[in-house]
Amino acid sequence: MSLRILAFILALMPATSRAQGLQTMLLLPDSVHLARSSASVQIRPYVASAYLLDAALNSLNSLSSLVKKENYRNRVTAFNNPASADMGFSLEAELQASLRPILEKTRSTNTDKFSGVLSSIINGGRTPGTAGPAGGIFPAIISLVGDLAVREKRVERADVDSFLQVMGRYFAQYEKLQTANNRFEEQVARLNGRLQELHFDIREYTIDLVTLVHRGPARAGLRGKTIEELLLLYLDVPVLDSIGAAAGPALPAYPTDGVKGAKDISSTLQKLFGEYQKIYKDNYTEIRAILSGGRSLGKSINATQLETSLRELDELYQESGKADVLNLRVQTLQERLRALVTAEGAARAGGR
Repeated sequence: MSLRILAFILALMPATSRAQGLQTMLLLPDSVHLARSSASVQIRPYVASAYLLDAALNSLNSLSSLVKKENYRNRVTAFNNPASADMGFSLEAELQASLRPILEKTRSTNTDKFSGVLSSIINGGRTPGTAGPAGGIFPAIISLVGDLAVREKRVERADVDSFLQVMGRYFAQYEKLQTANNRFEEQVARLNGRLQELHFDIREYTIDLVTLVHRGPARAGLRGKTIEELLLLYLDVPVLDSIGAAAGPALPAYPTDGVKGAKDISSTLQKLFGEYQKIYKDNYTEIRAILSGGRSLGKSINATQLETSLRELDELYQESGKADVLNLRVQTLQERLRALVTAEGAARAGGR
């Protein structure tokens, strides 16, 4: 990784004492930091583990924030608003146009009032207790038009069938969007659950190292601290150097499964990042296909508005994708893991 890229990353970090420590760490290879340790080679795997845990926690926090992607998700949700024309058509305009032949046959119905009621249903958006526009608005409109047909003898079944056939094509777009968004939200919820599980694993791994190196703190008491606090209080480099120098040969050997645990954390994080990318890519592809499918609705489609919406969706997805790679720092995590493997191997060789 070039110094220019490192400098750019450092510019994004808060100017706290912890960040300043990380700046020193990031500007030099891991092997240099470990070699500078004043303690014996036996403490270096613990130091390398602390570096790795710090990178893993930063990456996990970044991924948790990326999953929210508020701008993208808000835009996708907005497409499913029946009062909007972002899909290339105005649902209210199409509804009123399709309803006009029926209203022209009525005698006892106040047509202006009836049209106003339908407009209120659409502009009111989703009705309480429904999954979305297609789940709440369409049945309500069907009910109103059906009641109208019963009262007005001149309105025939063929008139109602024609109305439902035309409007069903428009409502189908909303139903597809709602299905895609529901699936998307379920996938994101599952991903968030796995991120929480990984956070628990990182915490347990950190506590394992702390209880091994520090004989004093009880495990139950450590669970009341954040991972950041544990790293700063018990696994900061000066603290570990001091312990290594004082303990000498009596320092507990680095656990035999320590590297495996670190690899599991790193591997899980990368898998979750890959899953996150797939969830958003699949959703983007599906939403784009649904919007593009609106062209088949015919001349009533506003092609300019539809193209604008597609372009906005593309830009949001591409911009967020570029930010993801920068924020997650997966490469940094891999460098920390390699440094840990090297330090653990040297400690094992030195203990023979």
